[in-house]
Amino acid sequence: MSELTPYEDENGREGYALNLPFSNEELETFIEKTQQLKQTIMVKGQDYSIENIKGKNKLIYYRTGWEKIAFVFGISTKITDKNRLKEKKKITNQGKDSIIDVTSWYFTVLAYVLDSEGKIRKQDEAVGACSSDEGKVFNHPEHDIMATAHTRAKGRAICGMVGGGLTFEEMTGITIQKQQKQNQNKRRIMVD
Repeated sequence: MSELTPYEDENGREGYALNLPFSNEELETFIEKTQQLKQTIMVKGQDYSIENIKGKNKLIYYRTGWEKIAFVFGISTKITDKNRLKEKKKITNQGKDSIIDVTSWYFTVLAYVLDSEGKIRKQDEAVGACSSDEGKVFNHPEHDIMATAHTRAKGRAICGMVGGGLTFEEMTGITIQKQQKQNQNKRRIMVD
């Protein structure tokens, strides 16, 4: 069991240090073995890809990759919140103003691991969003927008549990905060 030990740093600030029940070497070995396990179970092109983003090669996990990781590490997920937002957005195209309908979905997903007694031992909660005006073509908009938001939230929550890899938002540079700010701006220009 981990313990907290009070300490004072060189500037006189007080805090607590977490005493882990294993050494740094054991922790490094565990992290290395975890990374090796993830590499062993993943299939490039099916579970992940390597994308060049802003001049750097980044590992991008697909939904199948996150689901495989969740299975291997015994991670369960559940939706804790979901919201649908329908609004009208004013756009200007070639000097002409028009009003379009925009649908957005926001999901919050909890990823967790249970101990042998059925109690949550570790958990992480994450948010995913998707909007019909992202620039993607959705063949089945009512389903695809909702499913994409759910997939993003689930991937981010699992990522938070095991670390490593990028989710859609990290890959494209979009953050939930940016999307929320964009949606606030959209509401200001809504037309009834």
